[in-house]
Amino acid sequence: MKVALSPLDTLFFRDSAPFSQGDDSQSGIIGLFPPNPETIAGALRAALAREMGWDGKSRWGEDIVRVLGSGSGNLGLFDLESYCLLQGNHVLLPCPAHVVRGLNDEKISLTRLTEKPIQTDMGLKHFPQPGKPPGDWVTEAAFCEILAGRVPEDSGVLQSDALWSKEYRVGIQRDTKLRTAQEGALYSTVHARLHDAPSNKQIRIAVTVGGLSDTLGLQAGSIIPLGGESRAVIVEPWAGDLSFPRVKLSGGAAFVLIAITPALLGTGILAGTDDVLIVNGIAVQIQSIASNRELRIGGWDSTAKQPRPLRNALVPGSVLFCKATSDFEVPTGLVRLGSDCNAGYGLFVIGHTP
Repeated sequence: MKVALSPLDTLFFRDSAPFSQGDDSQSGIIGLFPPNPETIAGALRAALAREMGWDGKSRWGEDIVRVLGSGSGNLGLFDLESYCLLQGNHVLLPCPAHVVRGLNDEKISLTRLTEKPIQTDMGLKHFPQPGKPPGDWVTEAAFCEILAGRVPEDSGVLQSDALWSKEYRVGIQRDTKLRTAQEGALYSTVHARLHDAPSNKQIRIAVTVGGLSDTLGLQAGSIIPLGGESRAVIVEPWAGDLSFPRVKLSGGAAFVLIAITPALLGTGILAGTDDVLIVNGIAVQIQSIASNRELRIGGWDSTAKQPRPLRNALVPGSVLFCKATSDFEVPTGLVRLGSDCNAGYGLFVIGHTP
């Protein structure tokens, strides 16, 4: 199933910040965009369950659980293979962290690892050479240039504020019996309004779901809730695909792994104490990582009616500088690494080093 999700109004997706009445941190919850993959997976599973006869209130029956699972730890046959942003019909991807501008000029380059290792409390380590991020997103053509180890054109690098704008909202808590506002119960959020004009610049979320029968899907034109405050999106057909050049590496070859969705790789890799990763059954050595601060991913467990434990994830755009220990080949350039891959986490693209 391939669909594009187009918002009818603003969207709001909470981050891991506390959202309790009276907390200082409540005064202006920025949220995040794009949403974490579990948010998209949950919305699609709920919409598909309604297609299978769910009334929207009761627990899922065995026939639905068998196909769509019973919760975040069990998604049944459902497999969120990929998701990305669209501008018009063109794919946008997170700007890889090794694409930088110079500290003293505005020229874009691909950063390399330091030639000599640097002594740290974790031993001798190679680090990416410093630079400033040139933008937040890149076009698919620019991304393919980066995968080939070439510097992209400036026009292929985009800022988030060129794709959506922030809208500050103030809400109230209502007393449904008296039909009045609760005393002192105000909250503030920041929504994302995706640009929708002209049509070739419209921002949407493209999603590919596997594992399901061809007879189960969402009708084009249907409206489903997505994210906080049950904001609505319309389901539209999408015939595109995420596919990148075939990669064939020999033992000892250096390459990069670029995360295009959040990745749950474990605390050892995030902390730099574990430098071995299994890619398509082959052990590869991680030499260094270029990344922003990790994401803190939580969420709400609608079955248990409680918050989910927070987990640390690599942010999209993170780059792992690796070395192959033996020959291996990836037909589409895409690999899925870490845990909860069927919920959309851990989608990486293999590329050449600069």
